[in-house]
Amino acid sequence: MTAQEVFNAVEAYAPKAPQTACDLNKRCRPNKQCASSQSELMVDFDPVKTKWNSSQRQSSMSSVDGLAYNHDVLCFVEIKSTVEFTHFQIKSNKSDVENMDTIHQQMAKYSQSLQKKFIDSFVICQGITGDAQFANGLSIRYVLVTDIDLTPLANFATQLSNLATGSSDWNLIFASSLGTTFNQTTANLSGVKTDYKSCQELDTYLRGLEELNNEFVER
Repeated sequence: MTAQEVFNAVEAYAPKAPQTACDLNKRCRPNKQCASSQSELMVDFDPVKTKWNSSQRQSSMSSVDGLAYNHDVLCFVEIKSTVEFTHFQIKSNKSDVENMDTIHQQMAKYSQSLQKKFIDSFVICQGITGDAQFANGLSIRYVLVTDIDLTPLANFATQLSNLATGSSDWNLIFASSLGTTFNQTTANLSGVKTDYKSCQELDTYLRGLEELNNEFVER
């Protein structure tokens, strides 16, 4: 099958019309949080999962947030809000050690769920298409998306050193931990290329998937 055929099959099965990343991000759904609204559409996979679970009389399947494609690249998209987590979970009246422990506890949960979300979504695609080999000949990508600029992560060592001074950027600390957890928990997904992106650059990423895939194949 082509990536478009897989996408079309899942889209036809989906209870809801395709959405943008802004629509799928719970934090941005009521009111857009920035000026970089995204326009690329993807299948909203959560209701697809719910419908599939109901049809199969089970409730154990999880799912990614979205499914997109470009040429022969099929992309599974998972969105995690850094800003929402730090706003509600990082407390100024707690010590840095306590706040770091809160982050570590959350990463432990993600280490159990991030890989399962992809695998279950892949299995659901097999069921919807009726083709256990639908991915043959396709490039499969799994991208984790968060809602801060990830460029400063190159200086993350500085953020760690700031823990002792109380001047930590908890958004960057959380986002770095999230990226590390994602890489570790998806490392054994055979034949799957993973990426970690800011939501503000997702449109550009999705539009460039074919070029990225060609570069990956040539290496």
